[in-house]
Amino acid sequence: MARAKRSHHGGRSIAKREQKFQRWILKGGPAKAAETARLHTVFTTTDRVPSEFLKIRQNQATVRKIILQKYPEDPKTLPILEIDNKNFQMNSCDQLKELEATPGLPVVPIIFKLFNEFIPRSVQRGIITRFDALMATKPRYLLRSRNPHSSKRALHVGSWECSMRRPSITAEAQHQKTTTITRLDNLLQYMKRHIFQKIVRAWCRDCPQLVCRSIRAHHRLQRCLKKAYKKRPTLDFGPAFFSIAMKDGSSEHVHLDFSDDIHTMTWIIPIGDWEGGEFCIPQLGIGIPLKPGQVLAIRTWLLAHCNAPITAGRRVVFTCFSEKTVLKHADLHILEKDGYIVFN
Repeated sequence: MARAKRSHHGGRSIAKREQKFQRWILKGGPAKAAETARLHTVFTTTDRVPSEFLKIRQNQATVRKIILQKYPEDPKTLPILEIDNKNFQMNSCDQLKELEATPGLPVVPIIFKLFNEFIPRSVQRGIITRFDALMATKPRYLLRSRNPHSSKRALHVGSWECSMRRPSITAEAQHQKTTTITRLDNLLQYMKRHIFQKIVRAWCRDCPQLVCRSIRAHHRLQRCLKKAYKKRPTLDFGPAFFSIAMKDGSSEHVHLDFSDDIHTMTWIIPIGDWEGGEFCIPQLGIGIPLKPGQVLAIRTWLLAHCNAPITAGRRVVFTCFSEKTVLKHADLHILEKDGYIVFN
């Protein structure tokens, strides 16, 4: 009897990929990958101390007032960082590490890292095609923002907790037409297969201090949202981040992402073909050039930021983040054999 041909549509299942990833960790994959990555990365340490917002009230108007007072130059005209087709990593200075040190929480050693040639062109095209198919269904935008930092609205999907006591699936991922949900899941499944696992590997390699905390939060999400994840596994993104804000366009107003956790990284995935649109950071006095295929890992709660205008073409942005309450509540739990035990 002839053996059935193996289908190549979609490749390995998510479960198989998870198993392969665990074997990679056990065999010392992160250390080997870190050594290889050093050959293709430019490292620098900032001489600035962007600590202005460590203890302020969470108010965007206050953020803009402080930026205007301390950095009056138009952020969209800041000098553009020169990066020659390599990864670029900016580390925190010792003074900043001391200022933001919090007992029981990891110190994040990196200010930002730009990954070059992270997403192949074929994958970029696949994402745009699926994103456009999703937008053609006219999804409902259900969140209201008092201080919008962009003229374009973002669709928020994934898991978060906000002011609740237990995590939930975002409303915009649930309360949609059947066609919208089908196409959203198609997009997320494609991104999980081609990008999210790569991000998890990069995150384990470059920020090992953050791994245990986020894995603990991820396990808690899987426990609390077991039924939801079983019904829609595409909404379980893994331990590097738990929520995604996606939109066509960029954020033109200076702001902080107060919903993010300050002790972790946010991953920005720009897709398309464009010119301009640098990621501007007044506190560092630079604009980071973003090109197709790159991914930016950055601390968006610490660094006020905006985008320079896109002068030509189109850019779709996926901002992948961990909502702070998810991690905060996970910090109050320890994982034991039989589940979670709360401690004070």
